Amino acid sequence: GILAESDLFYRYITSLGAVTAETLATWSRDQKLAYWINAYNAFTIQAIIERYPIRSRTLIGLFFPQNSILQISGVWDRLKFNAGGQSLTLGQIEHEILRKLFDEPRIHFAIVCASRSCPALRWEAYRFDILEFQLHEQTVEFINDPERNVLSEEQVRLSKIFDWFKGDFKNSGS
Repeated sequence: GILAESDLFYRYITSLGAVTAETLATWSRDQKLAYWINAYNAFTIQAIIERYPIRSRTLIGLFFPQNSILQISGVWDRLKFNAGGQSLTLGQIEHEILRKLFDEPRIHFAIVCASRSCPALRWEAYRFDILEFQLHEQTVEFINDPERNVLSEEQVRLSKIFDWFKGDFKNSGS
């Protein structure tokens, strides 16, 4: 669907890049948080569609499935995207902005890294005026997703997200 509407998608990507640091400085916390979540998700999609179909690369292809985002060389630490007046990697947006500046563990249920352990992409953009509702809903949906988490009398199996980012959940009291 995004490929069919690529002009609209790239106008959106351009609009993300047009937001300056000065503009961001005037926004509320929720406006900034929604912006950075949406930017991360849009840039992840951009990385995929610009390389689709994703080709296996060298030995990495032996460890990850075909068309996996993990087949894209440097997807989190070398590919750069323009947002907030900066040229940033997905890793920088996630770790240096979203995790470091917002202290909001629910971002892990909102940002989509396009792998099986990550949450599903929300059907709508995150909006500052309903962000609390959206983050709560996304968290409940992720935790109750039996593909990612199982909580029963017989079994407890949690997404790797809880292991990878356990400090984020402990620090916030979540």
